[in-house]
Amino acid sequence: MINVTKMTFSKGAALAALLFLSCAFSPHLYSQTSDLSELAKSREWMRLLHTQETFLGFESEVDGENFFLARDGKNNPLSELKALQKALETTDNIDDKHALCRFPARSKWLASKVGRPLKQSDFKECKEYVDFLGRMDVKAVSLVFSSYYLESPASAFGHTLLRFHRKGGDARSDSRLLDMGINYAAQVTTENALLYSIFGLTGVFKGQYAAVPYFYKVREYSDFESRDLWNYDLNLNEEQIQRMLDHLWEVGNSFSYYYYFSENCSYNLLGLLEVANFELELLKELPSAYTIPGHTVQAVYNSPGLVSRYYPDPSLRRTFDAHFQRLSVNERQMLLDSYQSRSLAALEEIGPERKGLFLDALAYYVDFLHSKEVLLGEGEIVDWKRTILVARSETDGVNRIPVSVEDDKAPHKGHGPQRAALGYNFERGETRLAYRAAYHDFMDPGVGNPEFATIEFVDFEAGIDEKGSRIHKLDLVEIMTLNPWTEYKKPMSLRAKVGFENNRVYCEDCLAANAEGGLGLSFEIPNAMFFAFANGRYLGSKSFSAPDLMEVIPELGLRARLAPNLYALISYGFHQSLSGDKNYFSLEGQLRYHFGVESSLGLEFESVDDEESALAKYYWYF
Repeated sequence: MINVTKMTFSKGAALAALLFLSCAFSPHLYSQTSDLSELAKSREWMRLLHTQETFLGFESEVDGENFFLARDGKNNPLSELKALQKALETTDNIDDKHALCRFPARSKWLASKVGRPLKQSDFKECKEYVDFLGRMDVKAVSLVFSSYYLESPASAFGHTLLRFHRKGGDARSDSRLLDMGINYAAQVTTENALLYSIFGLTGVFKGQYAAVPYFYKVREYSDFESRDLWNYDLNLNEEQIQRMLDHLWEVGNSFSYYYYFSENCSYNLLGLLEVANFELELLKELPSAYTIPGHTVQAVYNSPGLVSRYYPDPSLRRTFDAHFQRLSVNERQMLLDSYQSRSLAALEEIGPERKGLFLDALAYYVDFLHSKEVLLGEGEIVDWKRTILVARSETDGVNRIPVSVEDDKAPHKGHGPQRAALGYNFERGETRLAYRAAYHDFMDPGVGNPEFATIEFVDFEAGIDEKGSRIHKLDLVEIMTLNPWTEYKKPMSLRAKVGFENNRVYCEDCLAANAEGGLGLSFEIPNAMFFAFANGRYLGSKSFSAPDLMEVIPELGLRARLAPNLYALISYGFHQSLSGDKNYFSLEGQLRYHFGVESSLGLEFESVDDEESALAKYYWYF
């Protein structure tokens, strides 16, 4: 939330403002109601109020009462416009509570429509607003995408924020850390995971803007969470940037209810950009039911002329890994030993030309493992890092090596969030139809998306043959992340799925409730990931001999990239029922070839309890 302080008007400035406003907003300028009615329907006014027209009428997406002057302003844009006109006609006792100071973007817009534009100097007595502009001091704006963070459900889709470039700094130099970050986020009021999910889905949390030093966002995303940052510099002129700041001032002191899947961080930032440039049509590019941060980046990038350039800022983990991979096998072990022993004795065994690289890698390793302690300057690790830096300053050798992020990781290059498929089951002579609302599985095109992760919502598949139709699956949510073990970090991989599936093991083509989860280990090899999971699964159906069944499933698998656009998957599991003596094997194999990011051709083979099937599917992404 953007905080303000109160200030009163000087008599001389008040007199000047009285004379100006008495001319600019005299009642006769809007003597005909029809003029106001047309303005109230305009795209500019609707955007300034964040008002949408629905089959029930008009409704603003802003929920705080202080965002409106009229009592019914949330649902009546004409009433709100009349209230603004009336407020601006009143020029007595102007202070920071006056409509001119509370709503500079609206006031400037209305003044421009009557042919008497306001200048920035006309707001010199709006002390809080002027102070806010002075703290922003913006020369350019970038949209920043913080890449996928699969260890937190709230950040699994990534996150977007705005970066306000401060005047006098170079956008690509370290002075960017002096910039301001504009973040829109939920004001979380609970630490309970279940309540957090329910509140986030149902709009209980309030969503608000916050202006924070960009340095803190870099620390949070790049250092603490090892997320690459993708910057998209925006072509906004001085007038548009000023209108964005003015509107941020208006909405920043209010709130909107936060909906995790729809009116979230990215949705509101697009609305802010549409106010900055009234010609933009960004929100229309989004599905009506949900908003995915990566897809909003695509909407911004694909808007003609809006993005001037894009570039990545690599995460701390990527930076460390780039240095670590430059070390020999022996040097890597010495680095890990040096960290454990808090000793630099290993330098005696390293040639002078390699010491600089070794110490750089060691310093990054300390930052990677202890980023919060280093930031706060707490604990013995700070003294240990200082020792490393002193040794580095006394060492000749290579400068820090450049660290790059593959261009195909840029989020705007990814596939669309929705997927449809048409397929055929050769064993059953069955036509398959499928639709997935969102978002990605690790057999989909990996460009612009996490390579070894599945994040899917509402994945539906049905079949039709001579015997009739049937539902094969309705997965409400499925998440699978393959986090590889490395020499320096040993994370767990995880999977979870909730939904319904067609079951032919415990019944004949019945639809059963399905909930499963598991933990595992993953190991990356060139162009592939090997994984092993221990899974548990619940199945429930009235068609079962026992209504509820539990299975334990050890599973082995391999997902490989055979060619740039050709992926393969094979997995093998053993199913042991805990409710009886039933046990069986399952084998799954897939090949999928991608025609860019818009369509794919897939072949699938499955054997479950000795019943086999082979399918071909064609996928469309949109």
